[in-house]
This record gives sequence, C-alpha cells and structure tokens, in this order.
Amino acid sequence: MHKNAKVHKNAKVHKNAEVHKNAKVHKNAKVHRNAEVAKDIEIRCRALVKGRAEGTALVAPAALSFWGEVDPVKGIIIAEGHPLQGESLEGKVLVIESTKGSSATPLVIGLARREGKAPVAFVNVNVDALAVLACVVNEIPMVTGLDRDPFELIETGDHVIVDGDAGLVTVVKEL
Repeated sequence: MHKNAKVHKNAKVHKNAEVHKNAKVHKNAKVHRNAEVAKDIEIRCRALVKGRAEGTALVAPAALSFWGEVDPVKGIIIAEGHPLQGESLEGKVLVIESTKGSSATPLVIGLARREGKAPVAFVNVNVDALAVLACVVNEIPMVTGLDRDPFELIETGDHVIVDGDAGLVTVVKEL
C-alpha cells in the first residue's frame, strides 16, 4: 500500500493481511486485537554478481534452461511441464533451484535483456557457471548461498529486493 494511501472507515481487512513495517496508521484507526503486523523478510546471501534490483518474484523449486526452455524475444518460459511454463520473465526476480548449463545461456539472456524481457535479478540455490557468466555480461545481479530456504519464504508475486552489494535479499509480502 502506498505511504499516502487512505483506507475507508468501513473497509474490511482479510484476517491474514500483513502491513508493511513502515506503514503509518491514522491516530484514530482501530486495529483488531488479533491483527498481525508483517515485517520484511531479510535473507542473507552471497553475491555472485553484485548490483541491486527489485521486482516481482517468480518462484519455482526447479531448474530452468535458457536454451530451448525460454523464448528470449517474448521473455516467456516455454518448457513443457515446467512449473513456470507460460510465465513472463520480464522485470521479475527469478527464484529457482538453478539454471541448466548451456553455452547458449549468456546469448539467450543477453537477447532477452536487449528485448527488455529478461529477469532483473536471479536468486539461485545452486550455481551454474554459465548463468553467472550471463549475469556478469548483462549486469544482472545474481545471488546464492542464502541463509534460509527461499522456497519457504518467497512466493510468486511477492516484491523482492536483491542487493548483491549488501549480500541481502529482502522480501516484502504484498498486502
């Protein structure tokens, strides 16, 4: 919710709704006694490619090959049966187990980036050297070595900030 957003006095809030830690509440607002305030989730990590980027998470505990499983011009995952089949990579923070090594990975990611269809950052549990090379060449932040399981903490649709310079992934749950 935007910092200046106003909520109607009769608005109903879902019982599992979370409030951003920097949200401001009107002085006359009433909060249900069982309401929970969400805090951003911070996950320490190791940067393979430094830099900072943020976007909407696209998450799957699976590997992905950029050669033959991604249409770089459209930025769509085309792998038959992949959990992310049909999803767009454009502007996303891609949270996956790993990429599948192919010497074409840097080329495909580079083409997707030139088309404006590449992910803005990679969060990988396991490392594929060719994906690291692709991220270096295309200046896309990439992190690994997370101190907590990203598949338990990050969901598709969450807002994620990848800060390779600070070694930190911040997850902001959508309200």
